[in-house]
Amino acid sequence: MTNGGAVVCWGNNANGVSTPPASATNVVAIAAGKFHNLALRADGTVVGWGLNLYGETNPPASLNGVVAIAGGFSCSLALKSDGTVVGWGDNTAGQTNIPASVTNAIAIAAGNSACFALRSDGTVIGWGGNSLGELNIPAGLSGVVAIGSGEYHAMALKSDGTVVLWGYNPFGSLTPPVGMSAVMAIAVGEEHNVLITCAPAIPQSLLATNLGPNQIALSWTDNSWNEDGFKLERALDSGGAPGTWSLLVTLGINVTSYTNTALALNSKYWYRVRSYNAAADSGFSNQVGLPTQPLAPINLAGLRSTRIKSTCHGRISPATRTVSRSSAHPTAAACRAPGLKSQSSPATPTPTATWDSRATPRTGTASAHSTRGRFSLHQRDQCDHPCAAVRTVGSGGDTDQQHAD
Repeated sequence: MTNGGAVVCWGNNANGVSTPPASATNVVAIAAGKFHNLALRADGTVVGWGLNLYGETNPPASLNGVVAIAGGFSCSLALKSDGTVVGWGDNTAGQTNIPASVTNAIAIAAGNSACFALRSDGTVIGWGGNSLGELNIPAGLSGVVAIGSGEYHAMALKSDGTVVLWGYNPFGSLTPPVGMSAVMAIAVGEEHNVLITCAPAIPQSLLATNLGPNQIALSWTDNSWNEDGFKLERALDSGGAPGTWSLLVTLGINVTSYTNTALALNSKYWYRVRSYNAAADSGFSNQVGLPTQPLAPINLAGLRSTRIKSTCHGRISPATRTVSRSSAHPTAAACRAPGLKSQSSPATPTPTATWDSRATPRTGTASAHSTRGRFSLHQRDQCDHPCAAVRTVGSGGDTDQQHAD
């Protein structure tokens, strides 16, 4: 059928089945039986052509108001705008004897000798031949939005995107792929089926939060109605960007959070998430990266400083050292003096001080305290508060800091 309402046929032309009549104009829908075809015109009338053993190409003269058509092996069906169904052609199995219960129909399908109607309440009714179980509609079937019929089997599409099949199964016609979901449309052949499915939507707003020394909590927004679950991937940091990605965990439907535990300290991890179903995977969400707690400072015992560098406490990024004095010394406060500079130590050392430290990242959890130790400070910088700092370079190029009198 073209967008101009014409019908095009090709292939076997026995009995003129591939030769549409001149009256097949302004066509809005088409259907094919075993050896005959039907066309629904815009005015609600039906045209038929092809093999006509049982009158299957001759719709009733008074038929009008048709909104859908279906062709069986050698019978034809029409659904009218009032929800009733009309049948003509072969009736050897009662396929054109429409049951009185077929009311409020919204869709129709025809097979070899079995016919079906989908009612507006989402239920399916069948009639005609049942030689191989094609009329054995599963009990309780509901929520149906589309139906189709093969030669001796039938299929229903439900509103949740799943399909239900029944009837004859010599070639696996009743066995859809495992996990099939998100089905959008169905078509049923003589002994096979065709489905249209869609991939789920991409998750958004992935967030990462430190929960403890080696735990990162993740959460995201589920934008999909048809996912079977989520695939969360992780990568170690490599020069400020994600390294090699690998699957961390597969999560179930509607899950929007996960806590990654037993992580290495002083390491940065990157994350991304995607949804999936039987049709395909979605694209990836935004990427987020977050470091875990830094390692505890080294054992300070026995260290001696030969160079002193003063710096204001709290200005080091991304990690600072907070220092606790021994009971013999008051708690250190932050230096506030501007313009602090590095200075070399003098030849004569000054008295020692006992202290410990721990690292505190800009975000997250502080490390454990180092071992208490003693070492000599050789000079105190000019500062309006009695503190000095021994400065070392950390793994990220930033500094560690210790204070003492």
